Amino acid sequence: MDTIVHHHELEKSATLFPWIVEAADAISAARPGARRETSDLYMERLRALEAAAASFPAVQEVHAIDGGRNLQVFVNPSRADDTACAELARQIAQKVEAEVHYPGQVQVTVVRSLIATAQAAQWGATGEEPPNKGRNGNGRLLYPRRSLAELALGPEVVVQLVKGAEATPAAK
Repeated sequence: MDTIVHHHELEKSATLFPWIVEAADAISAARPGARRETSDLYMERLRALEAAAASFPAVQEVHAIDGGRNLQVFVNPSRADDTACAELARQIAQKVEAEVHYPGQVQVTVVRSLIATAQAAQWGATGEEPPNKGRNGNGRLLYPRRSLAELALGPEVVVQLVKGAEATPAAK
């Protein structure tokens, strides 16, 4: 009974159990769906988090993950350098604090990624084939040309079947 009274802050307790219940309540409150909120309110909060981060000009994509506990913000690398990303993360966190109501904490992660690819082609650019196409360094074929029947039955059996089919006319 003492634990229930303490949990509802009607009076303080000297025992350890009310404090354990209070800690467990705080932990469970931070979990999405622990307080039986409707899915509409939950989705509205996620959209509000994403909208707060997407309002900055350098932002390309925003994803609220882990039930809205983490915001992953992807920025255009040509519009934000590394120092600007750190400042942007701080500004987004301040905007989320000011505009969005949420339980617990929200971690803002700003990702600036530049991927550059190039392809080198010695052969093919001129239209000619490489001299060892389809062969290993010893000149052997990488993929020996065998039929499925040869692979399943063996080459000797296939030769016998073919010879037998040629020698015997089809019976009708």
